[in-house]
Amino acid sequence: DTARFQEAIAEYKLANVLLEKESAESAAKRAAELTAALKHGGSPEYWKKRLEFSRRDLNDGNGTSYDVAVAYARLNRDTAALEFLDRSFAEREFDLLWCRNEPAFDALRQDRRFTDLLHRIGLPEQ
Repeated sequence: DTARFQEAIAEYKLANVLLEKESAESAAKRAAELTAALKHGGSPEYWKKRLEFSRRDLNDGNGTSYDVAVAYARLNRDTAALEFLDRSFAEREFDLLWCRNEPAFDALRQDRRFTDLLHRIGLPEQ
């Protein structure tokens, strides 16, 4: 449903500005790139673009390993997602506390590596 993606793009844009991660102009440019990716190739292209942004932000010191993990999980790249979740744990990122309920990780819930991560964090399995 492209309407939901458009809502997500608008929220992403607003959040980045409010969190002072980027200027309004830069956020608008990113939003336009996400919209173009969505129109060009649907959700897979959208998530590839989000992965690109998340990796760039992480390298620039403005992002999190958790955000990279979410994008990899949405692209069904489970091993990469788990690697970045482990990095998130090692870096003690606050966002990792949401991993138990993050829909992007639904396919990982039965994976021993994911359940091990939940135990290391101290979160009970659902």
